[in-house]
Amino acid sequence: MPDHFEELFARARPVAVQTIRPPGTDAARQTVRRRRRRRAVAIGVAAVLVVLGGVLVRPGSAPPVVAPVSPERLGQVARNALGPATGPVAVEKQGEVRNGWSAPGYVYFGEQQLIAACAGTGSMTLVVTGVSGLSAGPSLVRELTVPCSDVPEPVSTRYFPDNRHTAGVEFSIVNAVGTAGFAFRVLTPDTGEPLRLDVDAASPNTALQLTEKESRSGFGMSGDLEGEAVSVLPETVGGRFTVAVACAGVGRLEVTIRRVSGGTVDTWEMPCRWPPERHNWKPAQASGDLELQLLFVPGSDSTAGAHFAVQVIPK
Repeated sequence: MPDHFEELFARARPVAVQTIRPPGTDAARQTVRRRRRRRAVAIGVAAVLVVLGGVLVRPGSAPPVVAPVSPERLGQVARNALGPATGPVAVEKQGEVRNGWSAPGYVYFGEQQLIAACAGTGSMTLVVTGVSGLSAGPSLVRELTVPCSDVPEPVSTRYFPDNRHTAGVEFSIVNAVGTAGFAFRVLTPDTGEPLRLDVDAASPNTALQLTEKESRSGFGMSGDLEGEAVSVLPETVGGRFTVAVACAGVGRLEVTIRRVSGGTVDTWEMPCRWPPERHNWKPAQASGDLELQLLFVPGSDSTAGAHFAVQVIPK
């Protein structure tokens, strides 16, 4: 081989060694690169999961502390459970359920409806006490047991302060158990005015507004009535006459002129309300053995009696 060929082969050998690659070398390198990328992605995902796990899931960590609902908030929940008022409101209170809570109140005309609700746990008893202006001391008017719950349901009762409770009433809580808030409302019929029972406006006798002549003639009577009352009329009453009646209560009053020997002469009915008002009735003409019958019929949701005054006025 000539010398110049040997020199060319000698120069080309190192380059050939560097450029000639065994079969499969590129594929092997690509495989290595893919494995490295997969490992990097896996490590990154694991790191994210560790971080998220540290934020969202911490094994053994305590649950978040929930602040207790305040008694003021529970009282408002109970207040909302009462709903809108369906009549004149005499009293409305709300607050924390605890033994010893009390609040004064006025005496209102007529039969009162007490509606109460309690939000929370346990139960309570709401007591209405009548306060006398005399030395007799207070007396129980009504008690209402109220269960407490997360979704309170109103309960109700009715009461009627009588003539003993001239100084007012007092509302108080006893037998309180649990943690809760309360609300109650007292509805009063007709006027919604806080007038005491001992004032003139509450008196059926005053409501008659008799003239001097009317008061001195005929026959009159007054009092409390729960059911029926019968009175024989004097012999001076007969012929044509007027029956003036005033009735304080919730319901109606049936007035009947009868014969003592039997038989009805005439009958009539009038409303009982607060404050009382005078109503005049002219029954059919009659004379002789007459008697006056009064029958009080309470309203469908009433449990109280009535106060009445009657004056029979000859023509």
